[in-house]
Amino acid sequence: MTFSDLGLISGNEIPGSYGDFVTGPGGSPGGSYGMGTGWTPNVEVAYSSVEGDGTVSQAFLTYWETGYGDLVGNAYPTSNGLYGRMTFTPNAGFFVTLESFNMAAWGGGDLTPDRLRVLDSGGGVLWDGSSTTAPASGHATLTPNVTSDAAITLEWGSNWNLGIDDVAFSESVVPEPSAVLAISLGLAALGRKRRRSIR
Repeated sequence: MTFSDLGLISGNEIPGSYGDFVTGPGGSPGGSYGMGTGWTPNVEVAYSSVEGDGTVSQAFLTYWETGYGDLVGNAYPTSNGLYGRMTFTPNAGFFVTLESFNMAAWGGGDLTPDRLRVLDSGGGVLWDGSSTTAPASGHATLTPNVTSDAAITLEWGSNWNLGIDDVAFSESVVPEPSAVLAISLGLAALGRKRRRSIR
């Protein structure tokens, strides 16, 4: 998700449906998507700006065109002191993977977020990048590569001068139990055959 071709002006709310159930390069509410490692027709994306305890202050993020390093089209929390969140929820029977994103600082100096992490559906930390410096020129590329069959949330802040762009995520099918069992049995049989041939 790049945010830059949504037709927004700086300070606008990012549409809540942007990134939902993507089946091709064009979609609603506008904008476009890169295929990356595949389309995501079974993943819903939600945005919010939250207090430090997770209480939702606004159920959206805000858009800013330029000024966050060299990034064009950025998502940031609605007010200074809040944390931005993007939540990726797969349909039943699917995994979602948050692969990578870019982050940069707005204004005159580099910033280190007090939180930059990926949370599981219960609020547990799956990945922590809080020691990352967001540059005011250029940008940092982060690669959590976190996969789950339940919702995962990218959270950053609490400075609204930290912007996120170029969010890459993918989906994959959860293997059916019968397929996992067949693979396990096949590996066990292969192991027995190998032991016999070694004797």
